[in-house]
Amino acid sequence: MSILLAIIALNLFSIGGSLKTEAELNRQKLTCLEYFSRKIDGEELKKRLKIKDKSVFDHPYCRKILGLN
Repeated sequence: MSILLAIIALNLFSIGGSLKTEAELNRQKLTCLEYFSRKIDGEELKKRLKIKDKSVFDHPYCRKILGLN
């Protein structure tokens, strides 16, 4: 019985890790959408996505993550 509980616990940790990754991607997509809809400026985009580039206008990262290629 304890082996079954250990397997269930491991599966729950695995699911939690997957959800954390998906949540981070969704946060980045939302940030890019806010940038393209002019709700945030370039400096805020750089801060939220931790971008070091000087030019963020039409940033390729946002185009890639939103599938706008």
